[in-house]
Amino acid sequence: MCEKESTSVEHAPPRCIFPEQKDLQPGENYRVNLITVPSCDEHNTQKSKEDEYLLYILPSTVGVNEVGLNQFLTKVQRAIVRKPSLGSQLANNPIPVKIHDTKTNILSDAVALEIDIGRIQDALEKTARAIYFHHTNKKHMGSLNVVGNFSLNLQNILLNEQSAALFEMADVLLESQQYYGDNQKVFKYRFVETGKIGILDLTFYGSNRALAVMNYG
Repeated sequence: MCEKESTSVEHAPPRCIFPEQKDLQPGENYRVNLITVPSCDEHNTQKSKEDEYLLYILPSTVGVNEVGLNQFLTKVQRAIVRKPSLGSQLANNPIPVKIHDTKTNILSDAVALEIDIGRIQDALEKTARAIYFHHTNKKHMGSLNVVGNFSLNLQNILLNEQSAALFEMADVLLESQQYYGDNQKVFKYRFVETGKIGILDLTFYGSNRALAVMNYG
């Protein structure tokens, strides 16, 4: 992210989203060969709070796999117990909603929570740039836009439809690309380049996806 000397390494995505051994069954380990990239101490330290916010949000969403649910019931709940104000922050402005499972045609009750999308996008953007460097051994210092499938705008349905269309288009381009990552129940990614565009597909806890679209022009 900068031209300073590398004095440490940073995990991409943040190490905190990978479950600790004490929260797992014997024989389980989701911290195998974690991806790291060179970092300066200043930027490594600056992003720690955004890393934590990403940890709190990702496993709290509907549809995560059993690893994500366990992370929410263990590590996230401990954080809330230690810091009760965190619970109020995460449950900011709850709105009752219905979730439609298109496969079963079943409607379920749920709650939509207001999140700081700017903080989420900032953490995801840094993760995407780090993964790009890990994958290509090159820096991408140009524009990069991130869209997540786990954050919906209840006031702008058109924006949600546009995001869904972007994911459908990306899936066509990414269809033949393999997934990378040694702990794929927590995190995996795939990457494709087409013309002057690069697309990173980041998947967390099985269902939370973020598309990072990079313009090389």
